[in-house]
Amino acid sequence: AGAVDFRVAAKKVMASVVSVDRFARQRDMFTGEAQDVETGTGSGVIISNTGLIVTNNHVVSQAGMRGAREGKVRV
Repeated sequence: AGAVDFRVAAKKVMASVVSVDRFARQRDMFTGEAQDVETGTGSGVIISNTGLIVTNNHVVSQAGMRGAREGKVRV
């Protein structure tokens, strides 16, 4: 086996790497209105044709999503 060219590998997977922005719903203390506030960011990889994304635990753990299969994120 020859040397691995990581540039070739990166080009093949680049389209499946996504940025994941985590949100939480918070109430404005003055108006009482609920709004979505960004609480974190990270990255993930799309692993299926249906759009399933795998990411690290720290990307979702602080959003109250630990153990959850779904949550509110922006990709």
